[in-house]
Amino acid sequence: MSLIVGIVGIAGLTATPASAEAATDGPAGMSVDPTNIHDFLYVSGLTVFPDPQIGPAGGDLTLEFTMKNVSTAPITSSVRFWLDNAINLPVRTLDKVEVANLAPGETRTLRATFEDVGQWTFFRGHVTMTPPVDIAGTALWSLTRDSFTLILPWFLTAMLVILAALVLAVRQLLRMQRPLPELAPGHGPVPS
Repeated sequence: MSLIVGIVGIAGLTATPASAEAATDGPAGMSVDPTNIHDFLYVSGLTVFPDPQIGPAGGDLTLEFTMKNVSTAPITSSVRFWLDNAINLPVRTLDKVEVANLAPGETRTLRATFEDVGQWTFFRGHVTMTPPVDIAGTALWSLTRDSFTLILPWFLTAMLVILAALVLAVRQLLRMQRPLPELAPGHGPVPS
């Protein structure tokens, strides 16, 4: 079962329940670097999966993030995914998506796919998870995870290869059209 939420053509969010072996107490079954929030919630690190394409649009990036409820009550929170380029300019954002009723013991992985992100080469992905203000009188806080990735700029690389091939071809043609230098007197062929 999966739930897809998002803006068509810009970003999509997929939430999938984890496998049965992940439904244990503690961070078992979590992905990268889980953080414990007051023994109510485990939150993983952010993983970025690039899907490069040759065209100038650059391909897609998928951000993945896992949450696990280890409390005794369902938890509803919200997440915000966004991408920056190497100089911190925003590329894409998926704002405030509700993660409703994360059941006790449930592990849920959220994936936000940003399509046609361009060939900025370096990307920084971010996710901010905002839990309820408090659970059973214990105050909770928002948590932001970041990750860095690289997409090879295939379009720019192809243009540079074509330009280099043209420069080499022109150099070779110009070299072939030059006359050979005359030999200096006394340096001609040796008589037999």
